[in-house]
Amino acid sequence: MLIWRIGVNSLPTRENLLNRLQVGDAYCLFCKDCIESSSHLFFNCPATRSFWFAVCWGLRTESLAISQAEDIVKFCLNPPNFPCEAADKCQVLMRVAFTIEEIWLARNRVLHQNCSWDVSSSCRLVMSRCFEFSIIIAPPVTHVLPTPVQAWSPPPPDCIKLNIDAVVSDTQAAIAVVACDHRGVPIKVWARLIKKTTPLQAKTVALLWAVQLAKVEKWSKVIFEGDAKICLDAINSSS
Repeated sequence: MLIWRIGVNSLPTRENLLNRLQVGDAYCLFCKDCIESSSHLFFNCPATRSFWFAVCWGLRTESLAISQAEDIVKFCLNPPNFPCEAADKCQVLMRVAFTIEEIWLARNRVLHQNCSWDVSSSCRLVMSRCFEFSIIIAPPVTHVLPTPVQAWSPPPPDCIKLNIDAVVSDTQAAIAVVACDHRGVPIKVWARLIKKTTPLQAKTVALLWAVQLAKVEKWSKVIFEGDAKICLDAINSSS
């Protein structure tokens, strides 16, 4: 029902209220920088971009061409492939739908309860809803499929895994750290811009930042994971 309301542009976003009721403030409740349209709220706002990245297998919504309400419906019906997730299309569709629903619920909590958005709590809510749904629709298991060799795996109990990554453009670079508990639930997400550098140097800076963040959070049992093999091999070497 929520996605249908988005598709027919009947959701009471601040842009719709401005056009129909002449409300005073039409800016996004999260970033305060742009008019709160459906496309901005659900995909283009910096806050929701980080939420998508945390809860939907590292999805970068800035790479999606979503500018109007019908684009959101098309995305829900035909989401991109997630190579790191051994989930069927139905589970992917529900993860996407639950993510959109939680963004709207979080927006309403900010508006009506005058509170800030707890992204970590929203991540846990989406994962919990997906887990409940998967139990309901799960077919009888007749055999166990082999685990993919390079699939992401959660850390052991009482341990935190910090995944690090970096992206480099012609003018700048960005680094990100995602911390997950033993259930695979994201509990902390950080991202920031750094000076332009090489991909290897950017990933090394991201790893150093992850170590510093773990010390600030006082996590004594952690695993650092990334795809910068040269950097990780150098750190793990005897020299």
